[in-house]
Amino acid sequence: MKFREIISRITGFSIPIFGIQWNPPEAECAAAKRVLTFLEDRRVLYIPSEMEVPHYCVESIIRIREFLTDELGKLHSNNELGKV
Repeated sequence: MKFREIISRITGFSIPIFGIQWNPPEAECAAAKRVLTFLEDRRVLYIPSEMEVPHYCVESIIRIREFLTDELGKLHSNNELGKV
């Protein structure tokens, strides 16, 4: 983690005995679980194509792309998942 990232996560200081409050970075495992949970609910990935309406398939794929882009944006570039 870079110094600037650490500084941006600091939320407060304690004066009597020196201390710092901060928000730690999110674990990669939590992000991966969120993505898998989201993808489990996408019909376009599991229902046979002949049973789907093309318009709804396109909407579902657009939502998947937006979600994945948003999740990748939340990860740090030095994380294994963020390097993709």
